[in-house]
Amino acid sequence: MFEEYLRDTAYFIGEGRKATHAGDVEAARRAYRVAVMLGGAAIETFVNYLASTFDAAGSKALGPYELALLLDKRFGQQDGIFKVHDQTSYSRLEDKLRFLITRFAVDLDLRSDPAWPQFMEFKRLRDSLVHSRDEEDERPVAEYDSACIRGIRANFTIMNRLSQGIFARPLRAQLHDLVDFAKA
Repeated sequence: MFEEYLRDTAYFIGEGRKATHAGDVEAARRAYRVAVMLGGAAIETFVNYLASTFDAAGSKALGPYELALLLDKRFGQQDGIFKVHDQTSYSRLEDKLRFLITRFAVDLDLRSDPAWPQFMEFKRLRDSLVHSRDEEDERPVAEYDSACIRGIRANFTIMNRLSQGIFARPLRAQLHDLVDFAKA
C-alpha cells in the first residue's frame, strides 16, 4: 500500500502545481494538503509493512520486545518476567524509524544526513494539518510545494535505505521515478 501512497503523493503534487499555474490558489492548497497527508501515510504504512513482514516470517532478526515496538503492542515486566501484552501501546513513527535505522545499520546518519530533519519537518507539517487550530489555511502555495518536495524525497530516502538495509535491495525503480518527478 505504501507504493500507492507514494504514487498518489506525486499525483497530488502535480495537481497542486497545475492549480498553481492556473491561478487557483485554493485548489492548489487542497491538492498539497492531500499530498502531505498521503506522504505521511506512505512512510507510516511502510513501517507497518516491515513490522508485519517480520511478524509473519516469525523472524528471529528481532527480539519479542523489538517486534512489539513495531506492532504497537505493550511490553514490560510483570512479576519480574518480561512479557508482551495484547494491549495496544502506540509508539511514535520517528521512534520506530530510529530503531529500524539503528538496528539494521542503515546507511543513514540521523545527525548529519539531511533526510532525517527533512522527514521530521514534513511530519510536523502533517501533524499541524491533522491537528490544526487555524480557521483557514493561509500557507503560501510555494511553501507547500517546497515542503512536499523535500518531504517526499526525505521519506523516500529513508524508506529506500531501510529496504536496502533489511532486504538488501532498493525499492522499485518506478518509485525512484516518482521522486524524480517530484523534483521537476
